[in-house]
Amino acid sequence: MTIILSEESARSLIEAHVSMAAWHHQMAGALNAAGGQTAPPDASQLRAYIKLFSAQFPELAAIANAISEPRPYTPPPAVAAPETLVENEGVPIAPPPAPLQDAPPASDSPAPPPMVEPHNVKYE
Repeated sequence: MTIILSEESARSLIEAHVSMAAWHHQMAGALNAAGGQTAPPDASQLRAYIKLFSAQFPELAAIANAISEPRPYTPPPAVAAPETLVENEGVPIAPPPAPLQDAPPASDSPAPPPMVEPHNVKYE
């Protein structure tokens, strides 16, 4: 399969890949250090990952090597999940309406049209 991308799209993909790969290694190192702090990779680390990316994907090396300052990827902050989930808190719950079949028909409403059998319809 051949996919044609603009240079800008390829550049964005490369920058994202490089930045996320660098983040992965930063975080893995912090986990190994048991309680160490992580920091976003600096520009020199990102450039090192661009060189590694260029070696791994030579067909994209020309575009990757043209990136002088890769945009850093900053993961969103972790948000703790609520302990309990309460839907519609403080909203009174009304009983469901009675089924429509049980409702008496309105006396002033017109009668529905008669049923037409599809096989009896003639098209010209």
